[in-house]
Amino acid sequence: MSVTARSRRGNRAARAGVAAAVLVLASLGVAEPSYATPLGMEFSTDGITYSPSLAGPLFNGIALLVPGDSQSASFWVRNVSGSAGYLRVVLSDVIASSTVIADEITVSSSTPATIGTAVPLSSAAPCRVLVEGDFVPSGSAVKVTATLALGNLTGTAGQKDTASMSLGIGMSDAAVGSLPPTSCNGASTILPVSGDPVALAYTGSDIPYRVIALSAGALGVGLFLLVAARRRRREDA
Repeated sequence: MSVTARSRRGNRAARAGVAAAVLVLASLGVAEPSYATPLGMEFSTDGITYSPSLAGPLFNGIALLVPGDSQSASFWVRNVSGSAGYLRVVLSDVIASSTVIADEITVSSSTPATIGTAVPLSSAAPCRVLVEGDFVPSGSAVKVTATLALGNLTGTAGQKDTASMSLGIGMSDAAVGSLPPTSCNGASTILPVSGDPVALAYTGSDIPYRVIALSAGALGVGLFLLVAARRRRREDA
């Protein structure tokens, strides 16, 4: 047998081996994954009265934040399906006017079973998982506490910037831990975090200078009145 014939047979065998490997990988799950079945949920702000969605935003009166400030709000999620479910909470629908405020505002969610980790708004691309895998029996409810915080910005950084966001809530009949942390899949209900975009309250470094200027002006007026009073007393004497 010639060297050329052997080479051709070797190439055919190699191609056949590659094809077989592709078939094996496909059989091992490379095909498009299937997701868990969504389950019905109801929501409450007091753990007593439930409805298909919350009546308003999760936070009230959080339109302005100051550096270092944080606020928390709680809600309950009830499994109204006939089977047990697994809870998934994601940060979603983030809109920020600058990268500064997107990096400095963080959001976390915690449950009795999970201590949440604060993540910046900028990490939601397009979502960011906050809670995943909490087991909720049929008919039971779980309390979720969301915390929004602003970092210690200095000077005029972030002033006039705004941001808005939502929490995506989902419950399924199987854990979906195989989803990427930035996936929005499984979040069937969207809860607005605030009614209006969150903004940074004015805390500019020029405030002390304005205070000093006003104080100096008041001092000047006081000295002027004192001198004028002394002159009047001298003239009357």
